[in-house]
Amino acid sequence: MDDKILNDYQGYTGQIGHMVMQEGGPLCNCGNRGCLESICGIPALLRKAKSEMPLIGSDDPLTVCFREKGIITIEDIMQAAEVEGSVLAAVALSTGKTM
Repeated sequence: MDDKILNDYQGYTGQIGHMVMQEGGPLCNCGNRGCLESICGIPALLRKAKSEMPLIGSDDPLTVCFREKGIITIEDIMQAAEVEGSVLAAVALSTGKTM
C-alpha cells in the first residue's frame, strides 16, 4: 500500500488471511478474532451457508442442492453465487463491497 509492505502488529508479512478485518469477529485458527480467513475462508463460508440454510427460500439454488445431496461444498456455494437473484449472489455482492 503506497509502495510499502504491510506488516501486522507482530511484524509478519504475507499472511493476508490473518489481517484483522472485523474487530471481535469470528475466532480464527490462529487464535485471533476477525481475521480475513475466519470471515471468508472456505471453512467459514461453509459454516455460514449451513447456519443460514433455514433462512434461505426453498427454491434457492443452494437449498435445492442441499436437499438433493444432503451436503454443501465450496463448489456448490460458488455455483449458487453465480445465479442471479440467489441469496449467495446478494451475499457475494455485499461481501465484495465490504472488502
